[in-house]
Amino acid sequence: MAQTVDLFEMHDLLPTKVRSVLGEMEESYESLKKSLAKLKPMGYTFDYYLDAMPYNLRKTKQNKMKPLFLILQKKWFDQIKSGEKREEYREAKPYWVNRIEGREYSHIIFQNGYASDAPRIEIEYKGYYKKKLKHEFFNNKQVTVYALKLGKILK
Repeated sequence: MAQTVDLFEMHDLLPTKVRSVLGEMEESYESLKKSLAKLKPMGYTFDYYLDAMPYNLRKTKQNKMKPLFLILQKKWFDQIKSGEKREEYREAKPYWVNRIEGREYSHIIFQNGYASDAPRIEIEYKGYYKKKLKHEFFNNKQVTVYALKLGKILK
């Protein structure tokens, strides 16, 4: 079994931003939760004991996650780009079950069409949920979809 290194013990080797967050951290549950929230986007996490003593600072798998790549028609692309559309829907069929359920993605890359030079935007991926939806895209039939929750525009 591989042995993990507690990065709390290698403070000097950590990036400056991570050290800054750790420097502000106090031994209280509230402080630990705030620190975890700041460290997560940087690709770090840690555990803590019942007495609010942190341990096991480590890199998360987030650094190894890949983006979900999706092609969109111009209408939907423009609505996402403008911030009007905050969810993207994919019908819950076997293809999408395999691409969405049980997977984690760093973010979503939307491309407007199939051309190699087609415009792209990168959006924060905030997870998904299933819902029933009746929409023109699905010929106004009620279908079960994955609603991909979109965050802020990254690029």
